[in-house]
Amino acid sequence: MLIKHLSLLLMIGFASISCQTQPEQDQTKVDPTIAQAKLIESIIITEFADQHPGYDLFLKNGCPVCHDKDLSGTKMGPPLIFSLYKNGHHNNERLFKSIKEGVAQHHWYFGNMPAFAHISDTDINLMVTFIRQSLELNKIK
Repeated sequence: MLIKHLSLLLMIGFASISCQTQPEQDQTKVDPTIAQAKLIESIIITEFADQHPGYDLFLKNGCPVCHDKDLSGTKMGPPLIFSLYKNGHHNNERLFKSIKEGVAQHHWYFGNMPAFAHISDTDINLMVTFIRQSLELNKIK
């Protein structure tokens, strides 16, 4: 028991030293490694995705390259199942505009999202609906 407590104290000491030596980061951005590690097990993409026309468009337009097929994100782009995308912060209009016009990096460290101006407004609306419904399935409203 004593060894267990000593080990815990040593780990806390090392953690506090390493935290103190880390350079300060912009607190408005999310470390993608931490975000993805927390999300991967909680993402729910059910059979509704395969039947949703927005998911088909999501796949056809190459979105999984950055956001993965289950919206969990990749090394190229952030997860879309994340509290930042709740309706109060990123509403449907903002999601639509991000797809249509692209968006400058502001929450993540992946770089700017390119514009997909070639996708029709109807198709973007279907993708936004799919993303929003996926967020809701994961209890992010």
